Amino acid sequence: MADLSTISIIIAASSVVIGVIYYILQLRHQAKNRDTQLIISLCSTLERFEFQEALSKINGLDTDNGDEIENACSLPVLLTVSNYFERAGVMVNRGLLKSDLVYDLLPPVTLMWRKMLPWVMAFRTRENNPHLFEWVEYLYDEMRKREEKLYPT
Repeated sequence: MADLSTISIIIAASSVVIGVIYYILQLRHQAKNRDTQLIISLCSTLERFEFQEALSKINGLDTDNGDEIENACSLPVLLTVSNYFERAGVMVNRGLLKSDLVYDLLPPVTLMWRKMLPWVMAFRTRENNPHLFEWVEYLYDEMRKREEKLYPT
């Protein structure tokens, strides 16, 4: 028969194990909450009328000239949309958002990048900064990989 000190050691060890398991479950729950909050934030911006209007202007472009794109849309519109997707690209790169989730929720990324690319290249040259909107480009590449995986040619 076990004596009292053995029983107390078993209870103490069990308490530590239960505490560790609880802590791990809490960490997982917090990570899911963080993911949910990031998605809600991205979606709420995407649903704003001003943002939808900006996306619509960019999607309606029919030119390959960076200056014409800027004249047609205006610099604030282009920067608003670019910065939005820039943040999303950083979050995917850092593992804060999964690319498949972004693909499902932000479908205009590939079309938007193709439409804006001539302006981005001209803007990079004008600002003498080849890294401008590199995370949008990264996000575009990730979304293309996802498309190729889902719809192989």
